[in-house]
Amino acid sequence: MNVRRALVVVSAACGCSLLIAINAHAQSPPAQLTLADAVNEALVKNDRIVNQSDTTAQADLGVRLAKSLFHPKVTPNMFGSFGRTDISSQTYRVDVSEKLTTGTEVRLSVGTASQLIPGAFPERSPDVLFYNADTTLTVSQPLLRGLGRSVARRPLTSAELRREDAGRMQSLSEQQVAVEVAAAYYRVVSQQAFVEVARQSLLRSRQLREASEAKLDAGLVSQLDSLRSQQLVAQAETQLFDAQSAVEDARDQLAFLMGRPSGESFDVVAAVDRKSTRLNSSH
Repeated sequence: MNVRRALVVVSAACGCSLLIAINAHAQSPPAQLTLADAVNEALVKNDRIVNQSDTTAQADLGVRLAKSLFHPKVTPNMFGSFGRTDISSQTYRVDVSEKLTTGTEVRLSVGTASQLIPGAFPERSPDVLFYNADTTLTVSQPLLRGLGRSVARRPLTSAELRREDAGRMQSLSEQQVAVEVAAAYYRVVSQQAFVEVARQSLLRSRQLREASEAKLDAGLVSQLDSLRSQQLVAQAETQLFDAQSAVEDARDQLAFLMGRPSGESFDVVAAVDRKSTRLNSSH
């Protein structure tokens, strides 16, 4: 583990300085990322998956809204006074209605209203308070738009079709993202292998340059052979730099597919097990 040593100068009250050595531990190396972890993370954080999940959620809400048209509805209606019970024009009503998928609507209304008959002579005949009860059952069937379930369920059928289409699009997006993540993951692994090959090539080129310089000092080779060995070293360094840049590009592409912020450090497992290639897209 890398250790950084920081020196902090603390001034004492007597005017002397005290040097305190503090060991600041560097961050631990990033954990290695497996292919299954990369796919599972992408299925949760990828922008396309998130947007498609929102579309699917909206389609679910549309189905619930369309189904609510055929649910029973209870509407209470109360108008009166809690303080006194001898006041006229008090109304208490409950309306229950339900629309069937055939287009038929059934409505039941139950209510009562208070009425007050004032007495002719309040001293002899007091006011008379009574209630009128009303119960109404109504069955209606629209005829102009046609009969049958296909007419009444048209909004619900359209909402269910949109929900099915959103589900298919989400499954397709998850499969596409999983394939793209797997391709980007293997691209990182392959580019890391190229980096190791380029690093070994650079090491051999430097050894060849050192041997060529030693032979040049001994007069066994010409100056041209030494320049060629230096050119090989420069070409090997360029190849190593290109391979490292390709690894960073592949890692950035993989991070973008997983929904991670740009520049986040992580590493992938170079030895990929065949069992881990079975991608789980059940999210």
